[in-house]
Amino acid sequence: MNDELEALARRLEIRNRELAEAHSHIATLEEKLLKLKQYRRELRSLKEERRRLRGSAERRVGQVLLVPYRVIGKLLNAVCKILRWKKQERAGCTEVTEYQRWFEQHRASAEELASMRHEVHAFASRPLISILTPVFDTPVPWLREAVESVLAQVYENWELLLIDDGSTDADLLRVLPALGARDRRIRLVSLESHQGISAALNKGLDLANGDWVTFLDHDDVLEPDALFQNVRLIQENPGLDLIYSDEDKLTEAGFDSPILKPDWSPDFFLSCNYLCHMIFLRRDLVREVGGFQPQFDGSQD
Repeated sequence: MNDELEALARRLEIRNRELAEAHSHIATLEEKLLKLKQYRRELRSLKEERRRLRGSAERRVGQVLLVPYRVIGKLLNAVCKILRWKKQERAGCTEVTEYQRWFEQHRASAEELASMRHEVHAFASRPLISILTPVFDTPVPWLREAVESVLAQVYENWELLLIDDGSTDADLLRVLPALGARDRRIRLVSLESHQGISAALNKGLDLANGDWVTFLDHDDVLEPDALFQNVRLIQENPGLDLIYSDEDKLTEAGFDSPILKPDWSPDFFLSCNYLCHMIFLRRDLVREVGGFQPQFDGSQD
């Protein structure tokens, strides 16, 4: 009965928290609705002013005087549009989406990255981060880009373990030693045969020296401030065991399939593998639960 009461109390706590979040969300929506009504009133006022101006004598005179200039302007716009289209066609470009514009506005700028490098020196704790990357017959350009994204991190106390899971691709096997020689923090590990991603991750976990581990697929890239943001969060919340973040898909069209994740949601967690990339975990916690199990390959993230 005590166990049942504790379980019910936990459920009640979760429901109360969800209810509080719902009330907060409703209050935010009501505030937005009030602003929207205000904007509609202002818009009606502006439309009325526009109608009044359109009927004025001054505007009719101005239109007559501007006719020659408008013809020239339309011709110039048409020529510019054709030239721009030709340039995009030669470059194989696609139109930038609204999300991609938003992303470029919100990703860390060069000035912000420089500020982060300086901020790191003030951290009370600068733990070693072990980045585990299983490699199996990866296209060389993809793996190069993944490694470059680690080398570009503003937080520099990391080690990258490239765990070759029995690759047979000659180009990849030739390039791996060169990648390992790029930086002393990059370590090459080889399995004798192809054993699967869980076995490769467990091998990396055995050799990891960091207090924290994170997992980078061989075709992933990190934003330059990825490690920094996680380590900064650890400064603010030293009791954390697991951190997860938003992710995106990188295609020929650029970043175009964002997964913007909610705060911790037990119900969502039971129905969707939404933690995934990028995830930070305490190394000892991963070892305590037994590491990765091959029967769960495909959901090991």
